[in-house]
Parts: sequence; structure tokens; C-alpha cells
Amino acid sequence: MEHRIGSRTPLKLPIDLWRGKRNAGQFVSRNVSHGGIFIDHCSNNLQPGDFVYLKFCTCFRGQPHEYRMKALVVHQSASGAGLMWAGSNAIFHQELEKIRADSKRLSA
Repeated sequence: MEHRIGSRTPLKLPIDLWRGKRNAGQFVSRNVSHGGIFIDHCSNNLQPGDFVYLKFCTCFRGQPHEYRMKALVVHQSASGAGLMWAGSNAIFHQELEKIRADSKRLSA
């Protein structure tokens, strides 16, 4: 079943992954969208249906922002984990749009 919402933006972010109160490790994202995120090489016994928490920082034009977001595991493979956001964060979504616009401008 396809869970992706919107287009994905390639974006490498350091991610702290938490399962409950236990830190499950540090990983790097491959891409992100308004619907979720894909984390490379994340095979910490995650199963579809698991809820996890992500802590990460974005930096748009020198302004760092830290986020803590809840996500649902919807895909797990040897290459990584596909997560769907379990909630909304308007500030993050606005920043993602700015990052997308900036990456399009720089690649044009």
C-alpha cells in the first residue's frame, strides 16, 4: 500500500531515532516530504506499525531549528525505513517549502 503524500525532497539530515524512552541510534535521512521521511540504513528491528520519535535539526539560511516529531513505520528494508508523520508541524512544513524553493533555485 502506497503511503507517500506529496513529492519527496532529497535532504540529508542527521536523525536521532527514539523508540519510547530508548535511543535507537543516529541515522541520516535520504528524503523528506509533508507526508514522511525515509531514513537510510535504519534496521533497528523496526516493524511496520511501530511508532518512533525523531529528533533532528534543519538549518535554512543560517537559522537552525530543532524538531521532535512522532512517526509511524510504514516500510522497512535493508536499505532503510520509510516513516509517515504521525501528526502535523506547521513550522516544519513551512521550512520544508523554503528548502524546496531554495534547492530549485540553486539547481536552475
